[in-house]
Amino acid sequence: MEVVEFNGMGETSHVGETSKGTPVEVSSLWTGADLRIALGQTRVDPLAGYAGAHSAVVPGLASKATIAGIRRSLMDSPPMAGRLELNPVKEGTLEALDHAGLDYAVNLVVDGEGRLLEAYSGSPRESWGKALTALAGAPEAQVEAPVDVVVVSPGGEPHDHTLYQATWALATATRALKRNGALVLLAQCSGGLGADAFQTLARVKDPKELQRRYMYGAEALALLREAQRRFKLVACTALPGLHSKPLGIEVARTANQALQAAYSGRRSRETLLVPQGCTTLIQPSSDTYPT
Repeated sequence: MEVVEFNGMGETSHVGETSKGTPVEVSSLWTGADLRIALGQTRVDPLAGYAGAHSAVVPGLASKATIAGIRRSLMDSPPMAGRLELNPVKEGTLEALDHAGLDYAVNLVVDGEGRLLEAYSGSPRESWGKALTALAGAPEAQVEAPVDVVVVSPGGEPHDHTLYQATWALATATRALKRNGALVLLAQCSGGLGADAFQTLARVKDPKELQRRYMYGAEALALLREAQRRFKLVACTALPGLHSKPLGIEVARTANQALQAAYSGRRSRETLLVPQGCTTLIQPSSDTYPT
């Protein structure tokens, strides 16, 4: 058996276009296979609502051009963790999957400790649907009222491998924050920035300008800018200053220092810890949340 790791830089094949004109390009090894099987975890996804086995194909085996084309819709609408209806990322992903092809899927449902609870196999959509039913409510965290400070970790590797990946945890964290609250992002980012937009567009703060100059990663940069505009953001990360400073990210050496920076000048310090920000769905149960 040959094992191949696809990192987005390998040879891809053009297999069609989505209805919005996004080119669908996936690994040539995948398109050339006689039988195509995908195995993956069904879980909350900060962009597509929920991930599944099919996510191993799109975005897993897709080119950056395909991923960027699908995710560009996030420039017009916020990330939709836990939401499938009218989710443009989910719709674009499944449309691209139809072009890429997937013969058989194995969707896994695990608990918070990573232990297998259920496994469903068969056609991609049917097995995913069964897994979603089994998962219903499991990753949700009910929060009674907005808090002053949220400490969020994307959930470790692979969710915090790069800043691009880690940024999506902010979409979860901000759902629980008061206006002018503080965010502490705990993200290693050992893989660096993860998208050229964080360098090329680092000085851009206007969302309209980000949209006009869109490139892969601008959708995550727009989320970062929105979080910085609305809240105090402090990061505990391994990102070097040459990457964090142009983005205006305040960096602390330790998690404790980051927390103290978030508390600075605050009388009220009610704090929420979100250890798996990219795979947890926060459900506010109060109508007092900021919009």
